[in-house]
Amino acid sequence: KPLLIKNAHPNIGGFATAQDLKELAFDESFETRIVYNDDYKNFEIKQGPLEESDFNERKWTYACHSLNTLDKNFFDLEKTVNFIPTFMFDDVMATYSNADATIGAHIDKYNVFILQGSGTRCWELEQNPKEYYIEGLPLKILKEFNPDIKWILEPGDMIYIPSGTAHRGTSITESISYSIGFKSLSPTA
Repeated sequence: KPLLIKNAHPNIGGFATAQDLKELAFDESFETRIVYNDDYKNFEIKQGPLEESDFNERKWTYACHSLNTLDKNFFDLEKTVNFIPTFMFDDVMATYSNADATIGAHIDKYNVFILQGSGTRCWELEQNPKEYYIEGLPLKILKEFNPDIKWILEPGDMIYIPSGTAHRGTSITESISYSIGFKSLSPTA
């Protein structure tokens, strides 16, 4: 089941700055992307490498993968959930968003722990979603989303989102979140 852990990692502030993450956006050796959302129905995605002009006045969420291969802090972050078998581990990813940005309500086919690094983000979760998606978008955004959980994460707070749980994270302020992802064993979830 979804879980909220307040103040799970109180020393998270020094992991990475927004500028650190943006510098990775310009490096073609890292998997990065930026998602623009002008409202909850229209989304646009651009794969990295990115340019400074991509971080513009629009609402955007930038994602950078495999941070655990780059820095000891992120490598150690994966160890905070070492009760899960390592063969299931995927990566540590950062999302950096400006205020009011989201990538929309979606369902992941893996289990994830999300740790709030800076700023605040609202997380809404639906435990029994209907898997119908908005057509014509570059992302699988749910057509219907009726959250039954709502949590506000502040720096150091962590949530667990199980595979198959619909969720939408929306930045309240400019924010950075770190995701520790694990593959799901279930063929349907």
